[in-house]
Amino acid sequence: MKAFKNYNEVKAQTEKVKIPAGGYEAVIMNAEEKHYDGYSKLEIAVDITAGDYKNYFADDYRSQQGEDKKWKGVLRLSVPTDDGSDRDEWYKSVFKANMNAVEDSNPGYHWGWDEKSLKGKKIGLLLRNEEYDFNGFYGWKAKPFKLVDLSAIKEGKFTIPKDKPLNSDSGTNSSSASIKNADFEEITGDDDFPWS
Repeated sequence: MKAFKNYNEVKAQTEKVKIPAGGYEAVIMNAEEKHYDGYSKLEIAVDITAGDYKNYFADDYRSQQGEDKKWKGVLRLSVPTDDGSDRDEWYKSVFKANMNAVEDSNPGYHWGWDEKSLKGKKIGLLLRNEEYDFNGFYGWKAKPFKLVDLSAIKEGKFTIPKDKPLNSDSGTNSSSASIKNADFEEITGDDDFPWS
């Protein structure tokens, strides 16, 4: 058999650790409003700060070997459009609940409509299992679902969200199968995250 190029430099694939659905102490790594065709999302990148899964999303990002690396710990909140619809009122309620969680977790912080001010804030994070279909391969993955008061996580006073099968539309704020993960640039060092 003929040796292929750069065999000695190639990083060997290892088994990926899967984070389970549940409640986690976390930090907001970045937040930005993204505009799509007819709607906007506030995309909040998070990472775990304590326990067995500390730095889970950063470690996952660093382990990705392809050119199209993605930060997978992203909570996507629908930005209300003030169109008066019931759905828009639901988006407002969900958005406010998440901002209240940030305020409650960070005494003295007040949400002032500047998404950049969210960076570095401590937060409680709920992950839920969501089913996926990637080119015909099906599975389940825990994804950011909701921000909660950090004290609720520390005290174990939270409920793990119900699993979301592929064909379910629960009307929540979590990531949608039709929305591609945010594009981030490659990390080149330990502290050089894609939004730095």
